[in-house]
Amino acid sequence: MHSQPAVLFKRKTLDIVVTGLLTLGLLTLSILSFRNHSGPWAAAGILLGVITLLMAARLCIAVRKPYLDLTDNRVTVYSGLFPKANHYSLEHIQGAHTNRPETYIELLGREEDKSVRIDLHPLDKADRIRFIFLVESSINRKFSHKHR
Repeated sequence: MHSQPAVLFKRKTLDIVVTGLLTLGLLTLSILSFRNHSGPWAAAGILLGVITLLMAARLCIAVRKPYLDLTDNRVTVYSGLFPKANHYSLEHIQGAHTNRPETYIELLGREEDKSVRIDLHPLDKADRIRFIFLVESSINRKFSHKHR
C-alpha cells in the first residue's frame, strides 16, 4: 500500500499575528510600568513581564508546531495553552462525520467512547476542507484495501 507523507496543517496566520501583537503590547506595558518607580507600578510591571514571557513562549510553540499532523495511520492534534500532542490512531476509526465543516470533524470509532471530535477553528478555511478530504480518503482507502 502506498503511504502518504505526513501532511502538516498550520494555525491561521491571523491568530499568530494577533498573539504576536498582544505579546508586543504586553511587553510595552511592562516596560512602561517599570519606568514609574512606585511600588504598585513595579508589581504590575513584574506581573505583565511574566505574562509577556508566557505569551512569547506560546507564540514560539504555535509558530514551530503545526495544529494538525496527518499520516496514513494517525492524526496528531497539538492543543492547549502550551500545545501538547494528542495522537489518534486511524486504525480504530470507522468513519468521519461533520455537519459543519467550518467548526469540527468527528472521527467515529468502533465504540462510542473511541470517537474523537477535532476542532477545526484554528485552521484556514481551505485547510479545513483539505483536512476533511484527506481524513475521509484515508478511511475509505483503509476499507477498500480490507475488502479486496
